Amino acid sequence: MIKAIIFDFSRVLLNARDKKYTDSLNALYKKLSQSENFTSLEHFEFNQKLLDFATGLKEKIGLYIFTTGAIQEDIYFKPILAGIFKWIFTVEEVGFPKNNSEAYKVIAKKLSLEPEEILFIDDTEENVTAASEASLKTVHFVSTDQVINDIRSSLRGLV
Repeated sequence: MIKAIIFDFSRVLLNARDKKYTDSLNALYKKLSQSENFTSLEHFEFNQKLLDFATGLKEKIGLYIFTTGAIQEDIYFKPILAGIFKWIFTVEEVGFPKNNSEAYKVIAKKLSLEPEEILFIDDTEENVTAASEASLKTVHFVSTDQVINDIRSSLRGLV
C-alpha cells in the first residue's frame, strides 16, 4: 500500500510561463533572480491542477518533493509548498543525484518506509528508472491528467 508520494518539483509542480523554454528551471531562476526587479511569479507558474489534487490528498498520505535545485526556496513558493508538502528533499541533503537508485533508498529510510510504500513522480525517465530500481512505485510525468489518473490508480481505496 502506498503511504507516501514524492513529486519532482521542476516541470511537474512548477513550470516556466514561457512555454517555449525547455532548459533547466533552476538555471533560469538563477539567471532571472539576478535582476533588480525580479518577481518569480512573473516567470514561473505552479501546476495548479496538480497542486489542488495533492492538497486533497495531504490528510490521507504523506506528500514530499525531491528536487535538484534551490528554486523551491523562493519567498513566494516556499509558503505554498509548506502548506501541502511535509518535506522537501534536495540532492544535496540526500547525497546522491536523482538518477542514482541510492538516493531513493536514503529517502525511504528517512521516511521510515519500505520503498514499495512510496510512489515517485518525475518527468525525467532516467530518474523514474533509478527510483524503480530502488523498488519505489513510479509514474513518468507526461501530462497532469495522466499523472492524476495514475495516482488515483495507485491509491485505490484512498481517493
